Amino acid sequence: MGQSGGGCGSGRRSAARAALLGLTVGCGGAGEAEPKDSAPAGDAGATADGGAGADSGWAAEGDPATVALHGACPLDRRWGGFVVDVGPRYSAVTGAVADGVVPVTVLRPGPHEGDCQMLLRENPSCDPPCAPDQACDFDGSCLPYPRNQDLGPVSIRGLSGPVSMDPVPPGTTYFDSAVPHPAVEGDALVQLDTAGGAYPAVRLHGVGPEPLVSDTLAWVVGEGDLPLRWAPPTGLGRSRVEARLMVDQHGLSPYTLVCSFEDDGEAAVPAGLLRSLLGAGVSGFPSGTLRRRTDDQAALPGGGCVDLSVSTTQLATVEVDGHTPCDSPDDCPPGQICNIPLETCQ
Repeated sequence: MGQSGGGCGSGRRSAARAALLGLTVGCGGAGEAEPKDSAPAGDAGATADGGAGADSGWAAEGDPATVALHGACPLDRRWGGFVVDVGPRYSAVTGAVADGVVPVTVLRPGPHEGDCQMLLRENPSCDPPCAPDQACDFDGSCLPYPRNQDLGPVSIRGLSGPVSMDPVPPGTTYFDSAVPHPAVEGDALVQLDTAGGAYPAVRLHGVGPEPLVSDTLAWVVGEGDLPLRWAPPTGLGRSRVEARLMVDQHGLSPYTLVCSFEDDGEAAVPAGLLRSLLGAGVSGFPSGTLRRRTDDQAALPGGGCVDLSVSTTQLATVEVDGHTPCDSPDDCPPGQICNIPLETCQ
């Protein structure tokens, strides 16, 4: 049996977990709803019901039980988005919206079963290589690299404290890492407004997920199903639960296994898909996350899409039968050596 990798804290392993969280599109139908049109931003001084725990002037407008949620953007139209995530030890708000899609971020659908699907990250090749300000497309052509855009000030109501963000140079990104933890209470209505800049003002909504409590966060990936259990929500229950698993951190075209389950407290990742995932390659420290989330999206001029994910995340420790990850020779059992570039004992 391989050694645990999901809970380790090296920079490379943390980057892999960040990649898991950075993919805000779901599967099993998530992100396939029609996007709503951009809407005017609300008056930052307005007051309304909703948004438990927020200052009255920063309460969201509407009813969390009925507010329309349109799902996450399809990857081939996702120009960017915002994430409000409550982790085990801290909460964070991040976002960025560009003027196009980076081709390598469009994951190709692979085998699927039930609520789960394998998504393939392909690496396009261009000859001659593209210039530094270009991106290589899958047809071998070079495109202008999408640039993050200034949306003006972005405010989020309904959180545990006021959030108002300006774009941060040089990358024109938005973030608030000082938001009180947990950033959002269960069933609180969340409302994000952009003031308008490169695109017209946009309004997006979310509903605060209840804390995610699971007794199956030690994942052993082998021949059988991977059972998952968690405490179902006691309130509105507008969330879904997403499981993500990566076992080929250094492959040329690695797969991510993504499942989007009804939030009813119990599910299983099918054994057949797990066998397909392992058969596609195993390298490095495997990563897994379990997220309770809601998603909303809006259309942008030019055919783009922007979304908002409000989630709470638990990290899983992951063991793959027959695989031992490593970042030093001491990690390997007798008779094996550590392939440092692949972080794999061989």
